[in-house]
Amino acid sequence: MDKITIWIPIVSVLISVVTSVIITTLRNRTEVAKLRKQLEQQYAKSLFDKRLETYPKLYNVLSGYAKTIQYDQQTIGNLIQFRNALDEWDSQNALLHTEDTSRLAGKFRDYLKKLIAKSEESQIDTEELKKEARDIKKIIAWFEQTIRTEIGILGTLPPGEMRDELEEVAYKFIDEKRERLGLVKKAGLEKSGQEFPRPWETNKYKNWLNRVKKTRSQA
Repeated sequence: MDKITIWIPIVSVLISVVTSVIITTLRNRTEVAKLRKQLEQQYAKSLFDKRLETYPKLYNVLSGYAKTIQYDQQTIGNLIQFRNALDEWDSQNALLHTEDTSRLAGKFRDYLKKLIAKSEESQIDTEELKKEARDIKKIIAWFEQTIRTEIGILGTLPPGEMRDELEEVAYKFIDEKRERLGLVKKAGLEKSGQEFPRPWETNKYKNWLNRVKKTRSQA
């Protein structure tokens, strides 16, 4: 028996072993990836279900006070109640927010805190409170839009475009309000009194809505 003949079965065995190891490794990686994907899906579903359970309560608080302002019934008393209701919900459920919504909520609550403090010091009269209330209603509209986006309500901005909306308009608007009340330092913010569009009034939202309508008409 020559050397080549001797090595043939050995090489065959080695090839079989290596092939088996490779197949097992690939199969294990596939199973791990599949398991990871399943866990991510389960987590996403659990998070979504929890938001569906708790966000209507937050939306009720926001929408309720927006209507109070709409009917010109805002007072320092019900503003404090509104702030307290937001704080209570936040303490129990803030972990469910995305980073963008969490930033918006934090800025909003800080602004309300400073506004109430100024009011209690009699530094804000009735007319100024009315103007602040109109601005609060604008911020509420952004807040409602973010939580609608997080639970996928039809007709809301996609997450990426909602983030742009917050960065370009909402955060700046609230920071300008906070700066005017002395809560944050002025850092290139817009002049006091500048009007900011509501989410559904911006070109970004209108362009997206037109794309949706066009897609539906072609379906």
